[in-house]
Amino acid sequence: MTGVRGFAVAIVVLGHYQGMWITLLPIVRLLNPLASYGRQGVDLFFILSGFILSYVYKGAGRNSFGISEYGRFVWLRFARIWPNHVATLIVLALLVLVAKCLGTPLSGEYPFAGLPFRLTLIQAWPFIPEGPWGWNYPSWSISAEWFAYLFLFPVVWHALELKLKRQWWFILCYAFLAAWLFLLSTARIEGFYMIAQVSCEFLAGAMLFNVYLSSAVITRLCQRWVFIVLLALLAGMCFRPLGTTLASHAVFFMFPLLLLGLTAEASMTAKFFASRPMLWLGRISYALYMSHGIVQKVLKVVMPVERYQNTSLALRLIIVLVNILIMLLAAAVLYYVVEVPARNYLRNAALLSKRGPRARQRQCGVDENSRLVQKGSTSSPR
Repeated sequence: MTGVRGFAVAIVVLGHYQGMWITLLPIVRLLNPLASYGRQGVDLFFILSGFILSYVYKGAGRNSFGISEYGRFVWLRFARIWPNHVATLIVLALLVLVAKCLGTPLSGEYPFAGLPFRLTLIQAWPFIPEGPWGWNYPSWSISAEWFAYLFLFPVVWHALELKLKRQWWFILCYAFLAAWLFLLSTARIEGFYMIAQVSCEFLAGAMLFNVYLSSAVITRLCQRWVFIVLLALLAGMCFRPLGTTLASHAVFFMFPLLLLGLTAEASMTAKFFASRPMLWLGRISYALYMSHGIVQKVLKVVMPVERYQNTSLALRLIIVLVNILIMLLAAAVLYYVVEVPARNYLRNAALLSKRGPRARQRQCGVDENSRLVQKGSTSSPR
């Protein structure tokens, strides 16, 4: 499932960078159908989020989800998403100030009145005056995720306790996905668009988890034919005529089948998603998602594609590869310097506060002993 996140973020990035790269390499137009699914990479993220969180919290056999469990859940999710969000927001604010001082235009809108809404991750919620766009534009989906953590997951936890016939979980999963497509086709969700999207898809992912637990036949079929599902999904993405919605909906409905199929780790498809490159891309996927928009703004100023569109093919190819490398480097820096240390610090803070003063004293003693051991080991002849 970690590798699937890498697959999803790759679709999103391709959708956002496609226009730049076509200017340099017209052959990239062949990827237009795949790039047109960039937004559905977010759909896959939302479904996967509902599935994984249900797996973590319900699959562990927890018997209750009261106020204390809810508080801990919210804190851990905050530790997961907020550090990257605030770090990218700070970097972008500094870039905006520097660009203003230098008189260099930076693409996008940056209303400082909207910063409080972004710092609290509510910019994509209804009735927010500044709206979800501006600043780091991919962060709208993180705001929608935050809504799901706060308000949807408690409902999910208790809903999964219901004693329903196994086929009903499968029906409910696809009913929520169909509900989102229906809402998408109407004009009645103005202002509620993003919350409606995350609600339907997050709930669908949660229902999918109970399909995995209870519907052995459906799960086995997906596991057995997961390679066919993946091929059909990629074929639908790559070869559909642009503008047709039927193929787009078919790909959308294949996401749950792919996730069910990947629960069998022995398949070749699962081994591909669990390969080292895909795992690494999956691990940095959130950092890449949060940083690629900022990198794109900087590249438009530092390396505008219009400057190189009439140069040699070799140079244009190098520019595209440099774009990709800079994106991955920025994501790696954000992941290793901000995301992992901040997440671990916030999680440890929650554990220590839960255990009380004695636990903190013991932890301090352990940390001191660890430093002494490390100091002794460095001076040891061994």
